[in-house]
Amino acid sequence: MISRDYIANTTYSFFVVLTTAVLWSLNEYRFDAYISLFTLEYLIVKTIFRPRRVFIDLLAATLVVIFFIFVSLRIYLILFR
Repeated sequence: MISRDYIANTTYSFFVVLTTAVLWSLNEYRFDAYISLFTLEYLIVKTIFRPRRVFIDLLAATLVVIFFIFVSLRIYLILFR
C-alpha cells in the first residue's frame, strides 16, 4: 500500500507544477502570487492527507508568515495608494 506521505508529496508536487504552468501562461510574473498559491496548496494538501511529520512543521509556519506579509503589503498598497 502507498503511504499517505508519498501521496501528499506527489499531489503537492503536481499542484506546484500545474500552478506554475498556469500562472506563467497567464503572464503572471509577481513573486507574491506564486508564493501565495503555493502556500494555499501546501496547507490544503496537508489538511487533506495529514502526512506524518517528525518535527514541528516549520515549512507550514514559514509559508503562512510569508503569505500574511504579502497579503498585508497588498492591502496596504490598495488602501494607501
